[in-house]
Amino acid sequence: MKVLDIAMVMILIVIIILFLIVARDILIPMVMAVFIWYLINVMAVTIRRIKIFGVQIPSFVSYMVSITGMLALLFFVTVLITSNISQVVKAIPVYENNFQRVTAHLMQFLHIEKTLDLKSMFRDIDISHIATQTASALTGLVSKTGLIILYIFFLFLEQKFFPRKLRAMVHEQKKFQDMLEMIEMIDRDIRTYIGIKTLVSLLTAILGYLIMASVGLDFAGFWAFLLFLLNFIPTLGSLLATILPSLLALVQFETLTPFLIVLGGIQTVQLVVANLIEPRLMGESLNLSPLVIILSLVLWGTLWGIPGMFFCVPLTVIFLIILSHFQKTRPVAVMLTKEGKLKYGEKS
Repeated sequence: MKVLDIAMVMILIVIIILFLIVARDILIPMVMAVFIWYLINVMAVTIRRIKIFGVQIPSFVSYMVSITGMLALLFFVTVLITSNISQVVKAIPVYENNFQRVTAHLMQFLHIEKTLDLKSMFRDIDISHIATQTASALTGLVSKTGLIILYIFFLFLEQKFFPRKLRAMVHEQKKFQDMLEMIEMIDRDIRTYIGIKTLVSLLTAILGYLIMASVGLDFAGFWAFLLFLLNFIPTLGSLLATILPSLLALVQFETLTPFLIVLGGIQTVQLVVANLIEPRLMGESLNLSPLVIILSLVLWGTLWGIPGMFFCVPLTVIFLIILSHFQKTRPVAVMLTKEGKLKYGEKS
């Protein structure tokens, strides 16, 4: 019987993975919509706690402010990406020439003979084409904004019926209370993660912008925004956020000093924030093994690309909490934890 159960579980896992791959074009905008819808609700609850002259802000006003703020943010992100990407594509030929010049100086410094023809090396590498394809990918992601907004609209229409549907699904009072407790735990942990991660990412972006602007790096605002976003991707995001603007500094300036300042400055900021500030704020709230975080990054990145990397930690936290609430799946939840201890009560 146990062998049959294991086989059924393996088949179910394969089916789920295939579904995530096949339906990714539908699921990714939907997950993004749920994420933004959740953020709007969190913002609305936070605004509603604010009292003006002792009077609490009405629920309708708090939601309108939250929705307006989120739409303004989406519009800002769309404009920022599309405008900066087009400027980067136009500047590619200049950067390409500078890159060949820097490479030539490096060869001379290393006393490499000049028999190596740089032009022939880069003849088959169309950097402009690569940049254009990258721009198209980002623009394609931005073009889904309308679909995401549509999903958000229908989520708000359904929002008031969620508790009623949940109560209709679970008739037993104990199971209903257990499900409510599980949802509250997911809400608390995800809210903590998003809040702290947003704060430290914003701090990293601001400090990174000051460093890049101090040396006159092109598109410093765009790189700072990218630094903010990439900080949500565990490990790999911080690495990319350091390498990309550093490479631009390498090909933009004639000396290595700006490159070293950008590389060393951003790396120092990343190390201080990641090793000193963030652990103190985050504490043990996530309770995820570092190995599990890396594996989830690889898994979701393989399934959904860059969006999967952004959502890998929240999705893994959700799975951990759900698995910990059922007796048969608790051993799996224990394996996902950092120290083998579940902070959630044992459920049958």
